[in-house]
Amino acid sequence: MILKKSGKSDYSSLLAYRPIALLNTLEKTLETVISNQIKFIAERYNLLPDTQYGARTNRVTETALQQIIEKIHII
Repeated sequence: MILKKSGKSDYSSLLAYRPIALLNTLEKTLETVISNQIKFIAERYNLLPDTQYGARTNRVTETALQQIIEKIHII
C-alpha cells in the first residue's frame, strides 16, 4: 500500500509517497491460536521437562535460580 505524504504540492515525485507494509492479521491470529494450543497440550501432558522455564506460565527466573542453588548445596 502506498500513501500520499501530507503537505506535498507535487505528487509526480516518488518522494511524495510513503510505502506502508501491513502485517497479515489473519496469519498472526492463526499463529497465536496454534501456539496457545501447543502450549496447553505440552503443559497438560507434561511433555516438557521440569527444568524448562522459558515461555512457561508460573515459571520465573527466581524459581530457576533457587533450584540451581539447592543443587549446589546438595553437592
